Amino acid sequence: MSIKKESAIQAITQDMKTFSTLTLEQLNHFMEIIQTGEVKIDKETLRLMEDIENKLDNFEVKISDRVINTITLYNPIATDLRKVMSAYRLSDYLERIGDLTFSSINHIQQIKNQDMFGKFTKLLEKMLNTSIEMVKRAIISYNYADKEYAVWVIENDERVDKLHQKLVERLVKKSDMEKDVKQLMMTFLSIRNIVSNIERIADQATNIAEAAIYSFEGIDVRHRKELPDDFL
Repeated sequence: MSIKKESAIQAITQDMKTFSTLTLEQLNHFMEIIQTGEVKIDKETLRLMEDIENKLDNFEVKISDRVINTITLYNPIATDLRKVMSAYRLSDYLERIGDLTFSSINHIQQIKNQDMFGKFTKLLEKMLNTSIEMVKRAIISYNYADKEYAVWVIENDERVDKLHQKLVERLVKKSDMEKDVKQLMMTFLSIRNIVSNIERIADQATNIAEAAIYSFEGIDVRHRKELPDDFL
């Protein structure tokens, strides 16, 4: 491998590590907000979340440009090309996670019924904790070619889906608790959107794990309900 090609690929790898760290930082701040059970978020936290979101957007563009330049200028061989293309896919997934997280923050601020939100923060926390763990393990699987972690993420995707369904059912059952129907429905819709975003964060973790497997195994496992027996 030429020195310039190697440097270009290393630059992408380093950017991906920073991108991943920022994504996890944003998710951890989101968890802290959920754990408070409050719908009013202080300005300093909002500014911090917005700053991270802007950085994530910039990293996605930066890595996309690096990938295109590396392919165009250095024509990497199959193994390096898989690594570069996996980074391209991964950067897209991480940027989506950032969008979903920031969108959830906005939904929290739109909630009008503090008491109703407080009743579901524990389940939201449980869902988010699972999703964050999936993202962490998916990133580790990509960075260290860890097939076991990638498989764990893919197999745990259904767990978040089940928690999602459980929360929606609980919201429906409790929907007649409050007198103010308008505020109740606005709260319901906001919480429903937050739940959907958390579930989609877990979906992106699965996408990252699949990209990781493609990177170090050269096998595309997307859209498969089950992994091949000889792969596990």
